Amino acid sequence: MTSLPDTPQPDRWELIKLHFEAAQSFSDEQLEAYITEQNNLDTSLIDELKALIRAHRETELMTTPLWNPELRRTQPMYAPGDQIGKYEVIEQIGSGGMGEVYKAKRLDHYETHVAIKVVREHVATPAMIERFQAERQTLATLNHPNIVSIFDGGTTASGMPYIVMELLEGSSVTKHCKDAQLSIQKVLALFCTVCVAVQCAHQSFVVHRDLKPSNVMVDKNGDVKLLDFGIASDSAAYEIGRGPIASDQTNAFTLGCASPEQATGGSITAATDVYSLGLILYELLSGARAYSVSGMPRQEATRFICEHEPPSPSDSIRINKTKSRFSEACVRGELDAIVQRAIQKSPADRYQSAQHLADDLRRYLECKPIEAYPKTPTYTALKYIKRNKAASIFAGIGLLFAAIAVASISIGYVQARSANTESQRQRDNAQDTVEFLETILAQASPFGKDRPMSVEEALRNSDQMIESELRDHPEVAANVHLAVGRIYMELFLFDKAVPHLQKAYTHFEHAEHPVDPAVLAECMSMLARAQSDLVWTLETDSQEVVHLQEQVLSIRQALYTSPHPMIAETLGDLALAHWAQDPHKPASDLVLELYLESLAMFTQLGLEYSPLCAEVHVGIAHTYSSRFENELAQIHFARGVEIYSQSTNSATPFSLKAQNAYANILSRIGKKSQALNWYDRSIEQSPQHWVVRAEVEARWGRLFELLAADPKADHNRALMDTMIRQAMLYLQTAPNDDQLTDLLAQLHAASLSDTPDLFALVIPVFIEQQRQFPVSLPDHLHSFVRVGQMMYGKNWTLTMLNRYLSQLESSNPSDQQVPAVLRDLIAQLQE
Repeated sequence: MTSLPDTPQPDRWELIKLHFEAAQSFSDEQLEAYITEQNNLDTSLIDELKALIRAHRETELMTTPLWNPELRRTQPMYAPGDQIGKYEVIEQIGSGGMGEVYKAKRLDHYETHVAIKVVREHVATPAMIERFQAERQTLATLNHPNIVSIFDGGTTASGMPYIVMELLEGSSVTKHCKDAQLSIQKVLALFCTVCVAVQCAHQSFVVHRDLKPSNVMVDKNGDVKLLDFGIASDSAAYEIGRGPIASDQTNAFTLGCASPEQATGGSITAATDVYSLGLILYELLSGARAYSVSGMPRQEATRFICEHEPPSPSDSIRINKTKSRFSEACVRGELDAIVQRAIQKSPADRYQSAQHLADDLRRYLECKPIEAYPKTPTYTALKYIKRNKAASIFAGIGLLFAAIAVASISIGYVQARSANTESQRQRDNAQDTVEFLETILAQASPFGKDRPMSVEEALRNSDQMIESELRDHPEVAANVHLAVGRIYMELFLFDKAVPHLQKAYTHFEHAEHPVDPAVLAECMSMLARAQSDLVWTLETDSQEVVHLQEQVLSIRQALYTSPHPMIAETLGDLALAHWAQDPHKPASDLVLELYLESLAMFTQLGLEYSPLCAEVHVGIAHTYSSRFENELAQIHFARGVEIYSQSTNSATPFSLKAQNAYANILSRIGKKSQALNWYDRSIEQSPQHWVVRAEVEARWGRLFELLAADPKADHNRALMDTMIRQAMLYLQTAPNDDQLTDLLAQLHAASLSDTPDLFALVIPVFIEQQRQFPVSLPDHLHSFVRVGQMMYGKNWTLTMLNRYLSQLESSNPSDQQVPAVLRDLIAQLQE
């Protein structure tokens, strides 16, 4: 027997750990021999080492799961073909300290495969048999699809009790999620199912008391099953109000998964299982355990469990970089808060039931405020913004906007300030607003009697309906204008948003009753943002936007204590407003400073992974791009799209446009293949039933990259698909345009050989649709010319442009705008 090598003197606990790791697998005789050889161990240390090894063996005996075929095996009690009751053994599938588990089949005409759990004869003490029978009785009382089912039971010929249960073929919940590469949304949904099963047990007055990954199986069909109720407690006394049950002193639980009250022999309640569920969720998210007490003496382990505060799951991901499949950004914040609520040291501070835990996770998945997070107005507003940015991508489903309206009124604008008549009046106005918006947007329902309108048709009708039906209700009318303006903003239809927002702002400025300053600031902010964005596409006056955003900043600084998310958001909007003063020049230092100040505040607040912060990164990237600082632009675009991709709803108009901008900068710096990948990603994430502008932008960008990479290849299919989606986009905004309708029909019916002729045909139609955006018209035309020249040659393109110019000059001599742009392009081609 070899002693440990000479080492510098460690402290007492480190010394015990060294000897424990060396000797834990020894037999009693080997252990005595080993200890005799150690000359540096005093009597108290030897006693502590022996106690530690004994405790380890007892814990292993009591807690080894019986379902994993990879676990250690002993000589099985039964061989294939042996009989247990009316079942024939097929093979042993598990072995633990308490018993063995066999795969078996019935001997009668039923070809049912089952699992049979049998107590080992050499450990069959009266207490062990009593515990086994208690598990059998517990399972018999539970009837839930996610709890292992008991079919039968009895006593073997040698007098040992057995249980016949459903046969499970699968893996632990942690292994399943890892092997199946489940997304974080699917992991959380699966875990909610676990919580519901635990809640069912609690409602049957059963506390599991040994929840851990190996006791939560996922079968080959992907269904969750709870196992091993061998130490479950009857909690009826607690549930009916006679107080919590006392923990037994067997310590028959897994210490590393135990709650503080279990470790100290305290009272057991449903909150005990909630703690264990929190530890499982911690491991599912971070890939690591919250803590490990392996090898510690029992007393030291108990103290550690009761006093040690584990790092948050997101911090654990940062520390253990290779263990989790999820990013730190994906988990930080709300998921951290949910886990930390579940694993509070005091049972009173945890979720009071497994159902409460599941409910909070579902709220998170639905982008609703969670209970574990502080209920500040800002947090609620941020959740609203995130939820509705995600919903706006599905703009073709008209009734979703009713939900947006409900949220914007009930959450964003009617924060309960006090139970007085003023707040009641606001709530009444909010209800009237919601009902009116539902009337407007119901026109887009596919279940109506008449042909359903598009969402934009329904919104266009809102003007007339507001004027005719809300003439005597100015406050409701203002709220409807505000909500409709918001919807247009979410659709990036800023020119249509401005009139509604302007009407709402005018009313709020001259309202008879006091207006909530938060509502006024929101309206002013959206109006200024819409006008700022329009500068890049329309010849519009932008002088007012800086003043408006400065007022918004002043109001929000008075309402909230800095740092605050609303202030951080306004700083970014103020940066955009300043840039809008001269949008065709590189952004000024002031613009960059305001964006960076906004980013710093979001970071200070711990919101550096929020979609709002992603928007600031994209703004900074555009700023650097305008100054031709391409490397810095690439860094911030990459950061923005990374944050968007980690959010629960990763495909939104904002994230898609960010991906396109990122692809543009990658193309500019020569990373063509990466740019193409990002264009493809943007297109793949775009909805198929509704065309968004970002998708069409990505299609044109993708086409340019393909042409640049191989101009001689046949790109007719890519051009045809792009023209079809562009025509569909225009038709959404102009559904009664007969020329567009006919053109789209021709595009769908054409063959690829017709592409050159169709391209020449669509250019005039597309330019007519683009006339409403005079500032961007030259770039729009230039893009078409680039495609024509690269695909069909300079001569073909010159012929097409001259023919179109002649048609314009003869049909509309007073029009000088488009002909002037065409003449410049023709001159450039002829050089």
